This record gives sequence, C-alpha cells and structure tokens, in this order.
Amino acid sequence: MAGRVERVLPRTKFDFHFSGAAGLTTEVQIATRIDISRYRESVFYVRTHAESIVNSWATPPTLMMYADGFTDEDPTAGAAQTAVGAQFTSSLGSLALATNGAPQLQTLTVPTNSGSLLLLTIQMKSVGAAQYTAWLSVDLSGKE
Repeated sequence: MAGRVERVLPRTKFDFHFSGAAGLTTEVQIATRIDISRYRESVFYVRTHAESIVNSWATPPTLMMYADGFTDEDPTAGAAQTAVGAQFTSSLGSLALATNGAPQLQTLTVPTNSGSLLLLTIQMKSVGAAQYTAWLSVDLSGKE
C-alpha cells in the first residue's frame, strides 16, 4: 500500500510566559480538522528544533491528540472555542516532548479507529514564574 507524508505544522515558535503561580496550564491548538480518513495507519513525526530551550523545561510541554468531532451541523463548537473541553473532542493520546536536548525527533502513533478528523494541541504547565520556548514542526505519515 502507498504511503504519504503531510505537513501538519510548519516550523513554529511557541513562547510560554508564566508570571508566578505554579500549577497553571496553558493549552494552544496547533492543528485542527486533520483528515486521516484515507489512512489505515498513521503516525505524527514531531520535531523539536535546535533553537528550543529544552534544558529550562521543569515540566516538558506535551503534545495532545484528540478525536475532532467537528460537524457542519454545529460549526461553532470547534476551533472557535477557547477551551478544549468545550469542543466535540475525545482524548486519544499525548507525547511529552524530550528534555534531553534539541534537535529531537519523536513519534506519536494514531490509534486505530480514531475517527476521520484529529486535533493537536500543545500544553504547558507552570512550576512558577518562568518563560519557556519551543520551536516545533509536525508531519503526518499515513499508509493508505
């Protein structure tokens, strides 16, 4: 069977600024409505680029994968919502980004029977006042 690689997220800089309290969580959508309906198997290739300041991450950022239940019947429940929990989503898996240096390549396998659309977010938890920087890119490799 033929395979295919698609760019999901071009090389992008993420800055997380926390002003004080520990335990705060920020989650940012990085890709929505990723169509995987044509694939039997799929894997995300997640690259942490060299400019990332990984040694300062007390808690590494986490890439979150959700089944995206977007529907034309309720288009306001989707990317326009700010909280992931307010959408038609279901968690499928996560990947803690490596803290042992960059550049780094990691993979996140899409479970079978995940539906036809996926949503990716990056989540960062604070441990106090700090700034964290991550340069990421993501590709989807699928087997038809």
